[in-house]
Amino acid sequence: MINQDEFLASPMVSVILATYNRANMLSRAIEGVLCQTFMDFEFIIVDDGSKDNTAAVVGQYSDPRIIYKPVEHGERARARNIGIQISRGKYISFLDSDDWYLPEKLAEQVKVLEENPEAGMTLGGWQIVNENGQVIHEDHPWENLSPHLTAEDWLFRGTANPNTILFRRDWFIRVGGFDTDLITVEDTDLWIRLTLAG
Repeated sequence: MINQDEFLASPMVSVILATYNRANMLSRAIEGVLCQTFMDFEFIIVDDGSKDNTAAVVGQYSDPRIIYKPVEHGERARARNIGIQISRGKYISFLDSDDWYLPEKLAEQVKVLEENPEAGMTLGGWQIVNENGQVIHEDHPWENLSPHLTAEDWLFRGTANPNTILFRRDWFIRVGGFDTDLITVEDTDLWIRLTLAG
C-alpha cells in the first residue's frame, strides 16, 4: 500500500469502501474491485474504527492503487465523506464491504459518463445472491423509471443503492457529500439533494 501522494497521475475513478468490523467479508469486496476490466482507478478503503483484523486483511493486498485510511469510528456517512475528501478521481464509485462488483462495472459506467457529459451520474442494476453466491434475484431499476427522475422517485421508489452508481466528483462537492448527522438513509438524503440541485 502507498500513500496517495506517491501516485504520478490522478486516476479516472475513485472507488470508496467504508467498512466497520467486516474483516470476514472484506476479501471478496476487494477482489471484485481489483478484478475490474477498467484499471484506471484508486481504491480508498476507509476503516471506520474496526476492532477486528480489517487492517491485516487489507494488508494482504499489495496493489499500489489501494489506499488504506483508518479513522476513529464515526458511522458510514462520515467515513464515506472522508473517502471523498482524499479522493482524486474524476468519478466516484462506492462499495459496501458485504458487496462486490462484477468485472465490467466500472468500464461500462465510465463509458456512459464519458459519452454523456451532461449527465452527473449513471445507475446500474444489481444481483442478490445466496450464501453460495448463486443469483436469486436481479434488479434493473431503470426499466420502470422515466429518464428525468424526481425527488419523489428517489424517495419512494427505492431507485438505487450507492454500490450501483458512478458519480461525477464535482456533484458531491456541490451538495456537500453525505449528511453525517444521519446513521441510516444517508443515501436517500443524498439522492434527494442531488435531484433538487439538478
